[in-house]
Amino acid sequence: MSPSRPVDRITRTPVRREPARRTTPRPRPQRAPNARGDGGASVGPALFRITTAPLEPAGELRVGQLSGPYVAADVLARFLRADGRHVLFTGATADHATAVEARALRRGRSAAEVAAGFRAAVDADWQRAGITFDRVVRARRDRGYGRWLGTLVARLHSDGMLTPREGPLPYCAPCARWLHGAHVTGGCPHCGAAADGTGCHACARPYDAAELARPVCALCSTPAAPRPCRRLLLPLEGFRDPLAAYWAALDAPERLAGLFAALLADRLPELPVGQPGEWGVPLPVAGHEDQRVDGRFEAAALELYGRGPDSGRPAPGETLHFGGLRDAVDHTVVLPALLLACRVPPEVHPRPRFRLSAANGPGADRTWALDVLNEFGSDAVRRHAVHGEGPAQALAVLHGTWNRWLDELFASVRQLSGGRVPLEPPGGPGWPEHRRRLAHTVRLLRAAYGDGGADTFDPRRAVRLLDATVRMTQALPRAELPQLTGQLSVAAALTAWAHPVMPEGARRLAAALGVPAGGPVTLDALAVLRPGTQVGPASAPVFGF
Repeated sequence: MSPSRPVDRITRTPVRREPARRTTPRPRPQRAPNARGDGGASVGPALFRITTAPLEPAGELRVGQLSGPYVAADVLARFLRADGRHVLFTGATADHATAVEARALRRGRSAAEVAAGFRAAVDADWQRAGITFDRVVRARRDRGYGRWLGTLVARLHSDGMLTPREGPLPYCAPCARWLHGAHVTGGCPHCGAAADGTGCHACARPYDAAELARPVCALCSTPAAPRPCRRLLLPLEGFRDPLAAYWAALDAPERLAGLFAALLADRLPELPVGQPGEWGVPLPVAGHEDQRVDGRFEAAALELYGRGPDSGRPAPGETLHFGGLRDAVDHTVVLPALLLACRVPPEVHPRPRFRLSAANGPGADRTWALDVLNEFGSDAVRRHAVHGEGPAQALAVLHGTWNRWLDELFASVRQLSGGRVPLEPPGGPGWPEHRRRLAHTVRLLRAAYGDGGADTFDPRRAVRLLDATVRMTQALPRAELPQLTGQLSVAAALTAWAHPVMPEGARRLAAALGVPAGGPVTLDALAVLRPGTQVGPASAPVFGF
């Protein structure tokens, strides 16, 4: 008898196991070291799960969005993979977001065309920036997703977890359209800041579009008038005690913990599960056939898709989520409420840690990511994303420090050793002390890359350590062959040490040295190249353009 298929505890339907999709290939680590302390790597069997905020394909990717969650998450994923850790790095595109439909209405196109077109553009930008997801959930492209989400809503309704309630909802008479999500703007009912129906960037407290102050149609700017509308809601007040216990045990940043306190000080909100409209997954509930699954509810459901508690996937040992405060609210308010409504304790899904950013907020860089990537290259843009320096400044550092040192080094090798690795081992005045400093640096670098988990992850410090390594090495003399060999070994180490932040330049440097790129960030990466090997870049510069 064949074994029974696993059943998703969320929807009680058989789970279809499909291979994880990748958006870009990644090299496998050459080895999995098991030493620690002196710069050695650690290998653990537990899965480290890295999640990022779902992206709405309503426009091209902007630098603020790229810098916020995606590059930093990719830096951590690259380091852990090279270290031999089991990593699952996931993303999602919120294809059914109301922002997609709003963009389509402004451009006179179909929402499906807008979602597909910008999703392809975002995929290309991710790839150009070197973002190496293990899996990306795409709501409109993933086979079976719509059926899964509809089954989830139908189950919640049949279990009595959803409350049908009639109440006012903004309506635009000139557009003949119900206003919710990105279709309506107004004032946040909690803090008064400018907001839309998807949520407030300032305080992030969840609310219904009906609560917006001075609602206005986002398409024609006509003040909205409330009309009665019957919708399905998920009341959170019935889950107050388990939610409070979950939030108390969550190691949340200060801003998120303050939001929990504000929520508990009042009656917990009722979250819309369905909204009237034509874009999105239809509600499979009698009397609500003209409605679609609410975008915020679906954003939380995206996190569950394909990895229910009984889906056969290994349970994460640690989960780190990268995104803005509103995205964190979806993970800590909407998602645990959804699990509780499905009678699944939130503890089944390990509590995530959070790295908050203002990627989509009013202060985010609105420059098109593709334009900046084409002008400055992925190395400079990724440095800018995690270090905070502008892309032009990042490129100036790469040219003035990194590439200048490499140009001088390869020129010295051509002059003194015919362009080949000298026979002499590393040595010369200052080399033993420099190697001791490098051993200390790699310990600090591993911590900055997240060797200690979410608590030590600091890619900004990693960039500073890498820059210091190049400057220290550049200051060493290169008049003798042992000195050249030593500096070439540092260059070889940078093909591993710099790879999480600047994979494109690390690969070009590895090609110039004849070594594989992306190895573990360890002192062992400070390898002596095989004597007689021809070295030198095929073209300059190595890092950046």
